[in-house]
Amino acid sequence: MNYKQSGVLTGEELRLPDNETLCRGKTIIIECVENIPCDPCETSCPKGAITVGGNICNLPKIDYTKCSGCGLCVAVCPGLAIFMAEKSPKGDWAEITIPYELLPHPKNGERVITMDRSGCDVGTGEIVRVTEFKKVQKSRLIVTVRIPAEDLNMVRHFRIAEGNHEQ
Repeated sequence: MNYKQSGVLTGEELRLPDNETLCRGKTIIIECVENIPCDPCETSCPKGAITVGGNICNLPKIDYTKCSGCGLCVAVCPGLAIFMAEKSPKGDWAEITIPYELLPHPKNGERVITMDRSGCDVGTGEIVRVTEFKKVQKSRLIVTVRIPAEDLNMVRHFRIAEGNHEQ
C-alpha cells in the first residue's frame, strides 16, 4: 500500500539523507508529498538550503551542504512535513526534532512514548530540547527527542508517558 492509498508514507516513498549526512549534525528531512502551492520552507531558510523553484506547487528540494540545522523551516511548515534528524557518530542514538502543537508542552528530561507516521507506538525516548519560535505564524514549538538510532526512520511523533507530566 502506498501514500495515495493509505495516507501514510512508506519507506520506499521517503527521501532520506545518507548515514554520513545524518552523523554530521542536524539535518532536515522533508516528507512533503503533495504538489500544492506552498513555499514557506524556501522563503524562511536563511542559508538557501531549500528550493521550491518558480512553480510553488513543486516539491521542495534540499541542499544538505547549505543546511545549518537552525530549525526555522520545521517551525514554519504549515503541513508539519519537515523535521530534523541527527545520528550519533557511533550510531547508538539519534535525535529527531519535530513541530509540536499540543498541550501540555513537554519539558526537558521527560520520558515519552515514540510513535510512527500512523500513530502506532514504536518505543521510548527522552525530551532533550524544547524551542519556541515566537515570530512564526502562531507561536510554535519544535521538540527534540533522543531515541535509539534504529528507530530514526520510523519515529515521527511522541506522547508524554503516563505519570510523567505535571498537570
